[in-house]
Amino acid sequence: MTAALCLRRRMTGAGPVRKVRGFALFAAIAILVILAGLGAFIVSVTGLQSQSTGLDVLGTRALLAARAGIEWNMFLIQNPEDAIQAGGPITAPYTCPAAATNLNFGGVLANFTVTVSCTPATPPTPPNPTATEAGNAVRVYEIFATACNFPDGGGACPNNAAANPSYVERQIRVLTETCRPPSGASC
Repeated sequence: MTAALCLRRRMTGAGPVRKVRGFALFAAIAILVILAGLGAFIVSVTGLQSQSTGLDVLGTRALLAARAGIEWNMFLIQNPEDAIQAGGPITAPYTCPAAATNLNFGGVLANFTVTVSCTPATPPTPPNPTATEAGNAVRVYEIFATACNFPDGGGACPNNAAANPSYVERQIRVLTETCRPPSGASC
């Protein structure tokens, strides 16, 4: 019977069954291309994630630098006798500097500049920002601290012309007050 089958195939013109070649090669190339694309996607997402993490760290450092600038100016306001080194009690209220002060720190904040400005707040009466409470002079101050990692040409923050993609800026605004009895000592 097998001989008859072989004869029939030959007689009908159908040749021997051929194996399909090349399909496995095409499938392997397709799988490699898909895996390469997936790998490139993973690498780009990982790169963006690490860049985002780096900017988060810079933002946190800028916030800490701005907070350090606030703390520095609050110390000057709250303790003028320690900051100014005057002889005797301070009877005049602390006066804010006319111009903003640029501060630079060391350590992890070494790449940041903080611009701190102080103005007497005027809730009591605009010409006299000192109010009297129980015989004590109370004065309110408003402090602005702006920290950035690429200050402008004058060394101040903010830098509105910064074109660096790693530019980070944080600003803090604080109200604080001092209380002084007529003797000049702290309340």
